[in-house]
Amino acid sequence: MPLSSIREGSLELQVGDAGVVLRYRRPTVEEMLLTLAMKVPGPDSTNPALDLLRGNLELGFACLLGVGPGDLLVDEGQGPGAIVSDPEAPEFRADWKEQVRQFFPALLIALGQHLSQLPAASQERKKK
Repeated sequence: MPLSSIREGSLELQVGDAGVVLRYRRPTVEEMLLTLAMKVPGPDSTNPALDLLRGNLELGFACLLGVGPGDLLVDEGQGPGAIVSDPEAPEFRADWKEQVRQFFPALLIALGQHLSQLPAASQERKKK
């Protein structure tokens, strides 16, 4: 099976009974290097787990292109409202990505993890 790199894609996540579709773009080399560097705890790191999560959050945020229509609802006391990423929709807000970061950071962490997975090391097969 070949390894392929796509320019844009989508990730379907199941969170409890809810399904969410996140559209994303391929990370740049610099974004990938910064994220992977954050995942490797340095001598000054006081909380390696936080570094790992922050790296995934930032990569997911940078590469997020959109969310499925009606997939993410926020209720701030006036009833639920959808986060809308389609600029053609009447409910669109320019800060939709910030809303995803504020209300659904775990989704961005999951997307960042998906985008920054390293290939597993393969073991050489010994000749018999």
